[in-house]
Amino acid sequence: MKKLFLGAAVLGALAFSAVPAVAAADAQPGPGIAETRLFDGRQIGRTPGLAIEGALAAAYNRASWAGFSRSQCSVVRTSYLPVSGGYDGSAVISCTRPGAKAAAVVVAETQNFHASDYGSDKKRAINNALDMARRHAAIAGYVPTAQCVTVHTDSAQISIGFWHANVVISCTR
Repeated sequence: MKKLFLGAAVLGALAFSAVPAVAAADAQPGPGIAETRLFDGRQIGRTPGLAIEGALAAAYNRASWAGFSRSQCSVVRTSYLPVSGGYDGSAVISCTRPGAKAAAVVVAETQNFHASDYGSDKKRAINNALDMARRHAAIAGYVPTAQCVTVHTDSAQISIGFWHANVVISCTR
Protein backbone atom coordinates (compact mmCIF):
# COMPACT_ATOMS: atom_id res chain seq x y z
CA MET A 1 0.00 0.00 0.00
CA LYS A 2 2.85 2.38 0.87
CA LYS A 3 4.53 1.69 -2.49
CA LEU A 4 1.29 2.42 -4.33
CA PHE A 5 0.78 5.67 -2.41
CA LEU A 6 4.42 6.74 -2.96
CA GLY A 7 4.18 5.92 -6.67
CA ALA A 8 0.96 7.95 -6.99
CA ALA A 9 2.56 10.88 -5.14
CA VAL A 10 5.60 10.87 -7.44
CA LEU A 11 3.39 10.60 -10.53
CA GLY A 12 1.20 13.43 -9.24
CA ALA A 13 4.25 15.62 -8.58
CA LEU A 14 5.46 15.01 -12.13
CA ALA A 15 2.05 15.79 -13.62
CA PHE A 16 1.67 19.13 -11.83
CA SER A 17 5.26 20.42 -11.88
CA ALA A 18 6.23 23.16 -14.30
CA VAL A 19 8.70 21.65 -16.74
CA PRO A 20 10.76 24.00 -18.93
CA ALA A 21 10.66 23.57 -22.69
CA VAL A 22 14.23 22.17 -22.68
CA ALA A 23 15.62 20.48 -19.59
CA ALA A 24 18.81 22.32 -18.56
CA ALA A 25 20.49 19.17 -17.21
CA ASP A 26 20.10 17.45 -20.59
CA ALA A 27 21.46 20.39 -22.58
CA GLN A 28 24.77 19.68 -24.22
CA PRO A 29 27.63 22.15 -23.85
CA GLY A 30 28.74 24.06 -26.90
CA PRO A 31 27.39 26.74 -29.18
CA GLY A 32 23.71 26.64 -29.94
CA ILE A 33 21.32 28.63 -32.04
CA ALA A 34 20.74 32.12 -30.69
CA GLU A 35 17.15 33.30 -30.40
CA THR A 36 16.42 36.77 -31.79
CA ARG A 37 13.01 38.46 -31.60
CA LEU A 38 11.64 41.90 -32.38
CA PHE A 39 9.35 43.76 -29.98
CA ASP A 40 7.41 46.94 -30.66
CA GLY A 41 5.86 49.54 -28.42
CA ARG A 42 3.59 52.56 -28.87
CA GLN A 43 2.77 55.41 -26.54
CA ILE A 44 1.05 58.79 -26.67
CA GLY A 45 2.99 61.67 -25.06
CA ARG A 46 2.84 65.45 -24.75
CA THR A 47 6.25 65.84 -26.42
CA PRO A 48 8.10 63.70 -29.00
CA GLY A 49 10.66 62.72 -26.33
CA LEU A 50 8.00 61.55 -23.86
CA ALA A 51 6.20 59.61 -26.60
CA ILE A 52 9.38 57.80 -27.68
CA GLU A 53 10.45 57.18 -24.07
CA GLY A 54 7.06 55.61 -23.32
CA ALA A 55 7.16 53.54 -26.52
CA LEU A 56 10.62 52.21 -25.61
CA ALA A 57 9.40 51.36 -22.11
CA ALA A 58 6.45 49.45 -23.62
CA ALA A 59 8.77 47.53 -25.97
CA TYR A 60 11.16 46.65 -23.13
CA ASN A 61 8.16 45.48 -21.04
CA ARG A 62 7.07 43.17 -23.83
CA ALA A 63 10.61 41.81 -24.11
CA SER A 64 10.76 41.17 -20.37
CA TRP A 65 7.40 39.33 -20.53
CA ALA A 66 9.04 37.04 -23.11
CA GLY A 67 11.98 36.38 -20.80
CA PHE A 68 14.60 38.75 -22.25
CA SER A 69 16.66 41.05 -20.05
CA ARG A 70 17.20 44.69 -20.98
CA SER A 71 20.92 44.05 -21.61
CA GLN A 72 20.04 41.54 -24.36
CA CYS A 73 18.14 44.18 -26.36
CA SER A 74 19.09 47.02 -28.70
CA VAL A 75 16.99 49.76 -30.32
CA VAL A 76 16.23 49.20 -34.00
CA ARG A 77 13.95 52.15 -34.76
CA THR A 78 12.06 54.98 -33.08
CA SER A 79 9.62 57.42 -34.62
CA TYR A 80 6.81 59.78 -33.72
CA LEU A 81 3.81 61.38 -35.41
CA PRO A 82 1.84 64.40 -34.26
CA VAL A 83 -1.70 63.57 -33.15
CA SER A 84 -4.34 65.74 -31.56
CA GLY A 85 -3.09 66.82 -28.16
CA GLY A 86 0.40 65.29 -28.40
CA TYR A 87 2.57 62.80 -30.25
CA ASP A 88 2.22 59.10 -31.03
CA GLY A 89 5.61 57.46 -30.46
CA SER A 90 6.63 54.05 -31.69
CA ALA A 91 9.75 51.98 -31.06
CA VAL A 92 11.12 48.63 -32.23
CA ILE A 93 13.81 46.75 -30.32
CA SER A 94 15.70 43.58 -31.20
CA CYS A 95 16.51 41.12 -28.42
CA THR A 96 18.96 38.21 -28.72
CA ARG A 97 19.80 35.54 -26.19
CA PRO A 98 22.36 32.80 -26.67
CA GLY A 99 21.00 29.32 -27.13
CA ALA A 100 22.12 25.96 -25.84
CA LYS A 101 22.09 22.81 -27.88
CA ALA A 102 18.66 21.27 -27.67
CA ALA A 103 18.12 18.36 -25.35
CA ALA A 104 16.88 15.05 -26.62
CA VAL A 105 13.38 15.58 -25.18
CA VAL A 106 11.25 18.65 -25.79
CA VAL A 107 8.37 18.76 -23.35
CA ALA A 108 6.35 21.89 -24.16
CA GLU A 109 6.69 25.15 -26.03
CA THR A 110 5.35 28.38 -24.57
CA GLN A 111 5.24 31.70 -26.37
CA ASN A 112 3.81 35.10 -25.44
CA PHE A 113 1.92 37.23 -27.94
CA HIS A 114 1.45 40.98 -27.52
CA ALA A 115 -0.99 43.27 -29.27
CA SER A 116 -2.36 46.77 -28.91
CA ASP A 117 -5.34 48.38 -30.55
CA TYR A 118 -7.79 51.26 -30.28
CA GLY A 119 -11.53 51.37 -29.71
CA SER A 120 -14.45 53.66 -28.99
CA ASP A 121 -14.70 52.39 -25.41
CA LYS A 122 -12.52 50.48 -22.96
CA LYS A 123 -14.10 47.07 -23.52
CA ARG A 124 -13.97 47.37 -27.31
CA ALA A 125 -10.30 48.41 -27.26
CA ILE A 126 -9.35 45.45 -25.05
CA ASN A 127 -11.39 43.01 -27.17
CA ASN A 128 -9.80 44.36 -30.38
CA ALA A 129 -6.32 43.94 -28.90
CA LEU A 130 -7.19 40.44 -27.63
CA ASP A 131 -8.44 39.43 -31.09
CA MET A 132 -5.21 40.75 -32.61
CA ALA A 133 -3.08 38.74 -30.13
CA ARG A 134 -5.12 35.60 -30.88
CA ARG A 135 -4.54 36.15 -34.62
CA HIS A 136 -0.78 36.37 -33.97
CA ALA A 137 -0.99 33.11 -31.99
CA ALA A 138 -2.97 31.38 -34.75
CA ILE A 139 -0.40 32.45 -37.36
CA ALA A 140 2.32 30.92 -35.16
CA GLY A 141 0.43 27.61 -35.02
CA TYR A 142 -1.46 27.90 -31.73
CA VAL A 143 -4.79 27.25 -33.43
CA PRO A 144 -7.17 26.25 -30.62
CA THR A 145 -7.62 29.32 -28.46
CA ALA A 146 -7.91 26.97 -25.47
CA GLN A 147 -4.08 26.75 -25.60
CA CYS A 148 -3.83 30.45 -24.66
CA VAL A 149 -4.44 32.38 -21.45
CA THR A 150 -4.58 36.14 -20.94
CA VAL A 151 -1.57 37.31 -18.93
CA HIS A 152 -1.93 41.09 -18.95
CA THR A 153 -4.34 43.78 -20.12
CA ASP A 154 -4.21 47.52 -19.67
CA SER A 155 -6.02 50.43 -21.25
CA ALA A 156 -5.96 54.18 -21.26
CA GLN A 157 -8.42 56.79 -22.41
CA ILE A 158 -6.77 58.98 -25.02
CA SER A 159 -9.67 61.34 -25.53
CA ILE A 160 -13.43 61.33 -25.16
CA GLY A 161 -14.69 58.18 -26.86
CA PHE A 162 -11.19 56.95 -27.83
CA TRP A 163 -9.33 54.24 -25.89
CA HIS A 164 -6.01 52.41 -26.33
CA ALA A 165 -5.41 48.88 -24.96
CA ASN A 166 -2.44 46.50 -24.62
CA VAL A 167 -2.90 42.74 -24.22
CA VAL A 168 -0.47 39.86 -23.58
CA ILE A 169 -1.50 36.23 -23.98
CA SER A 170 0.63 33.16 -23.24
CA CYS A 171 0.15 30.04 -25.36
CA THR A 172 1.51 26.54 -24.73
CA ARG A 173 1.58 23.52 -27.02
